[in-house]
Amino acid sequence: MVLEGLFKKAEKEKPTEGLELRNLEAALQEHELRLLYYKKIIEKYGAMINEYEEKNIPELKSLVNGKENAIQEIKSRMQDELLAKKNNGDIHEFNYETDFPFLAEKIFKYSQNFRHIHANLPVSFWLSSSEILELQAADPFDRALFLCSLLRAFDAKSKVLVVELENNLIHPIVVCEIKGKPHLLDPSQKDAKFDSFSDTEIDSILSTFAFDGNKFLKKAYEFNDEGYTEF
Repeated sequence: MVLEGLFKKAEKEKPTEGLELRNLEAALQEHELRLLYYKKIIEKYGAMINEYEEKNIPELKSLVNGKENAIQEIKSRMQDELLAKKNNGDIHEFNYETDFPFLAEKIFKYSQNFRHIHANLPVSFWLSSSEILELQAADPFDRALFLCSLLRAFDAKSKVLVVELENNLIHPIVVCEIKGKPHLLDPSQKDAKFDSFSDTEIDSILSTFAFDGNKFLKKAYEFNDEGYTEF
């Protein structure tokens, strides 16, 4: 009787399960249609978007913004967590020389954890740090800008370096100097370690750098909130 009751119950649930599946499929189809609709709109006004999003040198520098509220909130949280752990719950004043090297690796890992996104659209656009946090996703350029902004929030010597790689690939990385030693940080490489690309000279590091199997060819330009250099 117990088994008979279970089977009868399962049979009664089948139509409901089928209805839920059809509803899910319909929702997915509507979602895909909506995405295609948005894509058509973006493509239609792509030229206007590109013109609006194009950055001159001062505007490009302003994309590295350690003073943005979202960045400052993360800075405060990371700083407090480190000091609380270091001092058994008693928060003391942050010391850059002794404390920042521990935070730098945590900042790098934080930037690596965003999901990768590529819109595959014929437009250029930039996400703010707050938008990246809202989406929990970023493309390589926005990810590098976020990482550099967070490092600059701690007044670290850091900059975004844009390099040319094999197969006509342009790729952004972040160079950060810690205790006089440059570290090349690529948050787009999920498996990269904090010390994966570090040496006494930046050119020595770059000679070993590759992204998705594409080796380094030459530097294009570098910038942060304070300066811009074209090679």
